[in-house]
Amino acid sequence: MRSDRHDLGELIKGLRHRDPALRRRSAADLAALGSLADAAVPYLIQLIDKDDVATGRSAVRALGCIGPAGLTGIMKALRHAAKQIRREAVWALKRLGPAALPALEGLIERLEDNDLRVRMGAAQAVGAIGPEAEPAIPFLIRCLKHSHLIFCRLAAEALTRIGPASLPALNAARQSSDAFLRREAEWAIQRIQGTQTTEVDSKADASCATAAEIETVPIPIEQLDCCRKTAD
Repeated sequence: MRSDRHDLGELIKGLRHRDPALRRRSAADLAALGSLADAAVPYLIQLIDKDDVATGRSAVRALGCIGPAGLTGIMKALRHAAKQIRREAVWALKRLGPAALPALEGLIERLEDNDLRVRMGAAQAVGAIGPEAEPAIPFLIRCLKHSHLIFCRLAAEALTRIGPASLPALNAARQSSDAFLRREAEWAIQRIQGTQTTEVDSKADASCATAAEIETVPIPIEQLDCCRKTAD
């Protein structure tokens, strides 16, 4: 890995090269340097709007690898017209974890993005922020009503990472007439309370369990169908 300042200068120069392939390669090399490439942040930000989508994606990916120093550029990319760049932005913010807190408002907006992969990445990034993402709770609860069940589960997972502050909203959601919403709320509550394994096993094994009880037994994300099969 090239890490001295001379090589960093050459890579920054490569970001301004007229050959887009070389610009992308320079961005990838800067990503490999991580936080050592923080001097390249202003030049990477310039590529987000002034270049082709592929190079813009490479720039956002590099900003995420550089770390918190790249946050301003990543937040700008969250609102980019190209969905591919927004996808990279939410991935980069997930990588930053709690350091992405200043981007929480933008991530909440992306929970309603018109691109499913952006929405899914936004849910994961919000969860990675942790308890400080409490303002996102009502928006994540709304996501539990979505027709795409994997997205619902990612929103539920984000609520568990926010922690006990999510419980009042989740307990309210557990009273919904929507069976899917009840199930995901139950899954999240059990995760937060640390009771998922024992409660799920006992309900699944009880021969006298009611239909309503069985209906709320949470299922693993890998067993979820992508979309609801019946209308509410």
